[in-house]
Amino acid sequence: MTNLLIAFTIVISAKLSYYNPSICGSSPINCFDPDQWWSMAAGHDARNYWEKALACPEEFPIGSKWILPVIKGAWIPAKEWICLDRGGGIKSSIDINGSLIVNLDLLVNRPIISETVEVRYVGDLTPKIIDLLNKLGKSYALPITQSELKMSGFFIMPPRTQEFYQSSLNYGNIRSHFSVIGDSHSATSMFIAPIPQVYGSGSYDIDQYSRKSLAASNGWDGNQLLDEKLSPKQTCGDHETPVGCELRVNKPVAAFVMFGTNCVVNDSCSTEDFENNLRRIIRVIKSYEVIPILTTIPDNLLNNGDYYKKSIDFNKVIREMAFEYEIPLWDYWSQIHNIENHGLSSDLVHVTPRAYDIRNYGARIILESLTRFRQTESDKPSEVGSILDSSYVIQAR
Repeated sequence: MTNLLIAFTIVISAKLSYYNPSICGSSPINCFDPDQWWSMAAGHDARNYWEKALACPEEFPIGSKWILPVIKGAWIPAKEWICLDRGGGIKSSIDINGSLIVNLDLLVNRPIISETVEVRYVGDLTPKIIDLLNKLGKSYALPITQSELKMSGFFIMPPRTQEFYQSSLNYGNIRSHFSVIGDSHSATSMFIAPIPQVYGSGSYDIDQYSRKSLAASNGWDGNQLLDEKLSPKQTCGDHETPVGCELRVNKPVAAFVMFGTNCVVNDSCSTEDFENNLRRIIRVIKSYEVIPILTTIPDNLLNNGDYYKKSIDFNKVIREMAFEYEIPLWDYWSQIHNIENHGLSSDLVHVTPRAYDIRNYGARIILESLTRFRQTESDKPSEVGSILDSSYVIQAR
């Protein structure tokens, strides 16, 4: 099982130009050293990167990827380029309309038509980029800090997820739908609902963020999620569990699953009971060809910390189940464990607004990362940048 390395995509306006270092002798502006004209800032040989590499501003890392449209004049097809060089005139700026503009100098040995086009940066969201974006003022503001933005290592997407995604679509589930299954951590309006306002709705129907899940409620644990008597009778069948009803009604491609806190607080189930209920819920979800996204639970510091070990044991079960069933794992516990008070509010059970910001950001990334598995012609996004393993798009306007 391998980690999915999450990249960030930023939509930017770029002024395109080109340079040809092989003519450095007659046109010194094309290189820094005529005797080694082929040497780029990254140490690569330009002769191996014609129409593949470019020079980008210093705020953007060497090695970052850039999705460019068709290059007019040279008529180079729309494709991915890599930043391997710098240049004295290759800058970032903010125009009079408050939009970010970058200069990109393409390594091309034939003329292009210089123009301003929309491009996509794909790479790390570095502190320099955050500073640059923050200069845009009210048109863009990061809701959480750089250290909290990190997702790599906290979200594991097994190789079989692509197979499960296609099976979900073949079953008739709706690619723009997702579900939430769990307790008060998931039933609250602080989870999922704020995402469209902060990040946009992305590839999913906007009403999916505001709808009330039939399988998430305050005080629930695995027993309630599987209790037919708790399913809304006006919507669900007589022998339908809340989980089954939610999946039948909403037809999601994936479902976030997080519960266990109430078992800990109420001491209402053992670790073995929790494991059995989680296994049953996974099987119900998979019977609807929905992808379960198992999520570890926050710490619990009640009762002078006596409940802490049980929450750790439950998280161990969650991780083991994700590996056993080869399904996605979101280790939310690891993300918030080291922030102030373990990310917990004053009641020592529920998480803080900051921890919800982190969770909403993570949910948005995970949902968009699933869309990279679209394979059929009708599933393909219209923009080439969307098919990369990038999962969070910032509109730099």
